[in-house]
Amino acid sequence: MNKLITTLGLVGLLSTGCATKPIKRETYHLDCTIILDNQESIQKRYNTYTFQHEKQIVDGFAIPRNKSAYVSAHGVDDKGEPMPDLYTLGEEVWHLIKGDFHKQ
Repeated sequence: MNKLITTLGLVGLLSTGCATKPIKRETYHLDCTIILDNQESIQKRYNTYTFQHEKQIVDGFAIPRNKSAYVSAHGVDDKGEPMPDLYTLGEEVWHLIKGDFHKQ
């Protein structure tokens, strides 16, 4: 009897699935340019682009109007090629899709 209750409980648990809110599938097609450079160059370009003279340190930024993202390199991959900071790359690509979403 205990086996039957355990089995029924397990079947019930598996059939309910996750209790998370379902995410609506979204698809984006991008024609964009990603510029991978060192952090100092990215910083200099950012300061020039935003007319910033005070130091707001950035590892990347996006310019949605010309569909380009500047991302600093952080290390190398297995082939010895420069590799972007993937978190920053993801955020900048998201800016290209959604625009500016940071609080001002």
